[in-house]
Amino acid sequence: MSTNHAFHPEAVKTLSTAFYKAWTFISNDPRFAMENPALLQRRLSACLMQLAAEGEHDPSRLSNGAINRMRHGAPRQAAGQGGNGNSNVFCCSA
Repeated sequence: MSTNHAFHPEAVKTLSTAFYKAWTFISNDPRFAMENPALLQRRLSACLMQLAAEGEHDPSRLSNGAINRMRHGAPRQAAGQGGNGNSNVFCCSA
């Protein structure tokens, strides 16, 4: 999944709104309680950008879609991270 996307200013504002809405939920969700908050935020950002690149522009649908993808994402080794057990990232699956 590539996260190399360029977004116009209005899309950035929408993504920011969706991020904070989703983060409020994820940061209080027990299923994510033991995960590194910085990694969770990166995963959330990647999911939101992917959804926006796929054409979603509504902050509520972006937020809900990212939460859903994070809840159902499959672990994957981060590129160039080796197998040290601390390098899992989660893909945003469609």
